[in-house]
Amino acid sequence: PSSVDASLLVPLTITKDVTGPVVDGDPTSFDIAVSCNGSSIPVDPFIDGESDLLLVPAGSACTVTELAPLGYEVTLTGAITTNGGSTTMSEARSVTVTNARDFADVLIRKDTVAPIGVAGSFVFDIDCLDDTYDADGVVTLDTLGTDSETSSPISLPVGLGCTITENVPTGWE
Repeated sequence: PSSVDASLLVPLTITKDVTGPVVDGDPTSFDIAVSCNGSSIPVDPFIDGESDLLLVPAGSACTVTELAPLGYEVTLTGAITTNGGSTTMSEARSVTVTNARDFADVLIRKDTVAPIGVAGSFVFDIDCLDDTYDADGVVTLDTLGTDSETSSPISLPVGLGCTITENVPTGWE
């Protein structure tokens, strides 16, 4: 096997950071691809807070890429600031790959058809696979006759399975 003069190598430190809430079913390890001058550098999957020090040839162009897991946005900071971007390894460099939890707003809309003057109060529950986001009676929409009402936005993690159930009041279908 050929050897490489250690004085021709420079350190590239890759750090993994995950921000936002972790919900049931989220990944616990993350695959980050590193290549220098077009050649893949083997790295083990990363967990949150972990760093890996790689020794790479001085002067090489190195790229760092992560395919965003469902429900997360990937950003890079340090020597590389775009996912899949590169840096020339003229000196020691570091890159932090951050996964930030994505949230989406859910709106509940209730439409009613009833005689003029007939009011209704409709309560909705949210039941998610991760109980942290469960909410009983979280939304109450009041209507009058033929009407519609829309809730305020309810922010939930992208990729989290949730069921929204209406508690149908007596006298309504």
